[in-house]
Parts: sequence; structure tokens; C-alpha cells
Amino acid sequence: MIILIWSVGYLALHLLIISLIGMGKNSRAERSIFFAHVGSFVFLTIVLTGMLLLGIPRVTPAVVVAAAFLHAIYSLSYLEFWALSEGSLSLRILAHIVESGQKPKAEIAAFHRSLIDAKKAQRTDGLIALHLVKKRENSYRLTGVGRVLAGLLGAIGASAGMNERG
Repeated sequence: MIILIWSVGYLALHLLIISLIGMGKNSRAERSIFFAHVGSFVFLTIVLTGMLLLGIPRVTPAVVVAAAFLHAIYSLSYLEFWALSEGSLSLRILAHIVESGQKPKAEIAAFHRSLIDAKKAQRTDGLIALHLVKKRENSYRLTGVGRVLAGLLGAIGASAGMNERG
């Protein structure tokens, strides 16, 4: 149990460090945050597995798995909240309307479209940087890795009863 408490403390320290460095403020924030969580997960898992292999008392396979699952839940929750706060187009549109007073419907629609286009470009650039998508002339194509990941996500979705695309 003490190892799990130590693991929770490690996660709290991880959250504090990410908050203090302000990773959400740079232009590659999504990628930086993702790799900070992946690196932390790998580090914690390697340390606990090493402790298990060395025969450290109270470190059992169940403790290692439980700590890894705690980290996974923490990381997925963090990334989901971050994505929701970053991608809230509705809040940006409402803020724009409040700040600018009464504006013609066409101007608000143009602002909305510019936000959507910027978010779409940001997402596409992220997929290209992760080598999941490749740009070809006026279209985008999945790379080999992208096809494998899409297949895996499709299988997970199908097993969860999600049959629609979009």
C-alpha cells in the first residue's frame, strides 16, 4: 500500500511540475503534454518493475499494475480536460460576441469559421508531426502507422458498440 501512496504522490508532483512550467502556453503544447505524460508513465512503470525484479518488499505485480492504471487514468483525465479547455469554440464565440457588442450575423459567422479553420489546421499539423497523416497535393492520406492506429481505434470502437464514423 505504501508504494501506491508513493505513486499517487509522484502523480501529484507530476501535475505540479506541468502546472508550474505552463506547458499549455507554447505552440506545440498538445505534443509536449502528451509526451510528458507518456514519459512519466514509462518512468514510473520502469522504476516499479525494477523494484519488483529486485525483490523490494511490498512491491508485487498487482502493485505495479495498480500504479500503472492509476497513472493511465490520471493522464487520460488530464489530457481530456486539457483538450476540452483548448477546444471550446463555443466559449470563444460567446466571448467574442460579448466583447464586440452587437455585430452582424455574417461577421460572427466569419469569426466562427476562422476559429474552426484554425483548429482544423492545428489538428492536421499535429497528425502530420506524429507521422499519422501525409499531405499530398490538395488532400491528406494516412501513413502506414496511421492506418494501423485507425484500425486499432476502429476495433476498439466496434467492441464498444460504436459503429458510426465521424
